[in-house]
Amino acid sequence: MKHMKRISTVTIKRMTDTDPDTSYLGAYSDRAESDYAIDRRHSTDCPVNSGTDGKLLWFTSGSGRIELQMTMEQAESASHQGECEEDTRELSKVPAIAEQLAKIDPAVLSAELKEYGAWDAEELADHDQNVQRILWLAAGDIAEQGGCDCGERGDMERGEYRYFNGNVENYKGESPEDIRKYVRQDYERMERLSRGDWCYVGIRAEAEIVIDGVTQDVTSGGLWGVESDSGRDYLTEIETEELSGLREQLQALGFGTRAISAAFKNVSC
Repeated sequence: MKHMKRISTVTIKRMTDTDPDTSYLGAYSDRAESDYAIDRRHSTDCPVNSGTDGKLLWFTSGSGRIELQMTMEQAESASHQGECEEDTRELSKVPAIAEQLAKIDPAVLSAELKEYGAWDAEELADHDQNVQRILWLAAGDIAEQGGCDCGERGDMERGEYRYFNGNVENYKGESPEDIRKYVRQDYERMERLSRGDWCYVGIRAEAEIVIDGVTQDVTSGGLWGVESDSGRDYLTEIETEELSGLREQLQALGFGTRAISAAFKNVSC
């Protein structure tokens, strides 16, 4: 007995991928797993995340009246375990540092240090020692803060992971500067995903067929993990491949070339 069959509709469907593999971008964590991890407590262009090598980092006193700049290497040279007085003295002789220190008003410096409550009036009368004190404080602050100049105004919200660990294996052989740049791009991509600016989707072709009065659905294999904001040409290529797979499924069910071609003239989305 000959079966009565027909293809009712052909549709391209895009479905949200609710469990995508984002490991190629990286992962959020409560700990940094490499030197290239993004500390979400800080902005992405903060030296904590962008790197401190060779950069001049800022120290600002509590009142904002005294500012000093130095590199992280210089800060760490005068801020370490053990006695730092000699190392601070050596740092104060560096021309760029000495020039900044020479511009500090003695009265302002004395008043600023008084706020710390660590020195009495007699000690604060010694300007040379006060210069060494503020330099030591500045070095310690920069070293402790990791060069932070953003005031910890990062993306992290309460209850969220602090770090984003990029998949640095993707960038093996690249320079440290480029690895840091690419990890930052991956982080920003992941943040946009979290905000819902884009998502992952699955794409497949479906046909509704009727055989002897019974309606059935036939589908292509489908491709998942597609980025929703991919270029139109790429998405069209996937759809074409899925339609080709659906043709094969229909042919295997005994539908002829003419019936398939007719149905594929009106593909809906």
